[in-house]
Amino acid sequence: VMRDFAVKAKSHNNPIVKRTASKKGTIIKEMAIILAEQGKVDEAVIEIKKARKADPTNLNLLLMEADFYIKLNKMNEFGQLMKEAVVKDPTNPNLYFNLGVVTYNQKRTEEAKKYYLKAIELKSNYVDAYMNLAILILDKDSIIIEEMNKNLSNFKKYDELELQQKAVYKEALPYLEKAYSLKKTVDTVRTLLNI
Repeated sequence: VMRDFAVKAKSHNNPIVKRTASKKGTIIKEMAIILAEQGKVDEAVIEIKKARKADPTNLNLLLMEADFYIKLNKMNEFGQLMKEAVVKDPTNPNLYFNLGVVTYNQKRTEEAKKYYLKAIELKSNYVDAYMNLAILILDKDSIIIEEMNKNLSNFKKYDELELQQKAVYKEALPYLEKAYSLKKTVDTVRTLLNI
């Protein structure tokens, strides 16, 4: 209406119709951020889901929803979104690393190991992936030590367990050394010294 009036009044000429991309998803995303900052994370999840419906290919919206699930301690939902994110961005090492963390926390160590290895494959200097992989491997050590303590008088069994323990250390050592070579931290130094 205003355009037609401006053309008739000769204050404007050459009118065109131009469509712009919808800002609906962005507006809803901003609402979700505000809700999360107010501590209303459940409501933020509802809003971010609306934003994702408006812009289903937007990986950032998916990751934001995943972040909300971390805040809500809903790791299954977080893991599902990370798997969806990996499909959308299969060369992103951070997504594989996050999947490794989630699956490791769910005691699915073999699956977690694959995710950490994939993160390392995609980013050869990924210190945290090397460190987490070493920690995952070294988890076996506590079980072996417990068995060793139960078999202090059974020398044969104790010696077998000691060999298993050394094998665990040998498996973890290359990942620790790589993490150490990339970034010297208290954790890498302490763990290497313990081994």
